[in-house]
Amino acid sequence: MTASARAATIRDGVDVLATQAEEFTSGLAGPPWLTKLRRDGMASLVKTGFPSQRDEEWRYTNLLPLARTVFGLAPRDVTIAERTQAVELEARLGTLGLSSPGPRLVFVNGHLVRRTAHTLPAEILFENLGTVLRLAPERVEKVLIAAPAGHPFVALNDAFLDTGALVRVGKGLTAPDPLVVVHLSTSASGTPAPLMSHLRNLVVLEEDAAATVVEVFLGTDELSFTNAVTQAVLGENARLTHIKVQLEGRQAYHVGNLFLSHARGARSTSHVYSFGGATVRNEISATLSGEGSGTEMYGLFAAAAGQSVDCHTVIDHAAPRADSLELYKGILDGNGRGAFDGKVIVREGAVKTDARQTNRNLILSDEALVDSKPQLEIHNNDVRCTHGSTTGRIDSDALFYLRSRGLSEGAARALLTYAFGSEVVSKVAAPDVKALLEDRLHAWLPAAAASVNG
Repeated sequence: MTASARAATIRDGVDVLATQAEEFTSGLAGPPWLTKLRRDGMASLVKTGFPSQRDEEWRYTNLLPLARTVFGLAPRDVTIAERTQAVELEARLGTLGLSSPGPRLVFVNGHLVRRTAHTLPAEILFENLGTVLRLAPERVEKVLIAAPAGHPFVALNDAFLDTGALVRVGKGLTAPDPLVVVHLSTSASGTPAPLMSHLRNLVVLEEDAAATVVEVFLGTDELSFTNAVTQAVLGENARLTHIKVQLEGRQAYHVGNLFLSHARGARSTSHVYSFGGATVRNEISATLSGEGSGTEMYGLFAAAAGQSVDCHTVIDHAAPRADSLELYKGILDGNGRGAFDGKVIVREGAVKTDARQTNRNLILSDEALVDSKPQLEIHNNDVRCTHGSTTGRIDSDALFYLRSRGLSEGAARALLTYAFGSEVVSKVAAPDVKALLEDRLHAWLPAAAASVNG
């Protein structure tokens, strides 16, 4: 099929993926459990198909263009052209770019092209998951087969499971620097179809371990599809900071899932920042199954004309004395679309739960639209839970004040928009990542201000 080939129906699109997955799996060696995992994943997607907007959980995400587009996998041999594009893209990351000395894995269209881990202690594993699957798959078997079932894109990820990052930090150890995983989407010469990547990242922190993991997604402006799944397993009293930065091109489809599981006393902090892509859906599911565990979730999405960004979170309080804090913000411009769908579940035995959830959205144009759906599902009375959502335009009093101080209307609107988003960016502790995000937020502002002034 050609780059513009489209399946006649969504069902045809699933059938094409099934054929591709069968060819992919048949060319791979591996233990029976891994082959079964891949084939079960595709069988699950074939059975259920892609969800539609008639499904409540997917009502804000239009998958029709994605499901009807035929994508291909990039050849294993990364070409010089791909490497050149990758260098150009990575250079755009500023302080987090090519000159950054810290540990890093760089993938191009799902294939590892660079690994830098010389600053890490030998007891901290930071490796290509594909290498581990080929040489020592038993090291990741338990985590992989424990992945949540029933999600169509996780099932699809299972079907093409072969690449991604593996992080394992041993008991009592702390990774001295952020572990950076860069996923780059480029065009590949000789491939007739736009490219898709199915990335699986595993993070395992043993008891009293700690790490910061940064995932960056960046791409050209060509059509592409990224389907990323990250599983993080936190042992007792482990500490994880996970930061996701999504900066792909304006024709990119991106579906990402992050699963966090917490043992007793474990804590996680999740950051999601989305500035790129045409259709983007980020899902986070955190299970607080250990007493005294906790999670904090921060998210900022900016959608301009032609972009749709959906954020879905589930925090499951399944044990006593756990706490959660969630702050998500959206900035919508042009005819951009956004959605926040967040649910906090408090189980019957999860007494002394403390949960706070906040969503705020800023609308910059008459055509922009955002849906907000904060939810609390509480099954016992011994809790302290709050949630709230606001959506509005730039405050007129603040705008008047800044204009009275000599700022133009465009500059005043840009400053207030930046201040709105920077509250979330300020939660990032890693200096290089914070600097990158501040730069990206600044870069997004002129279009917003121009649109408002138009």
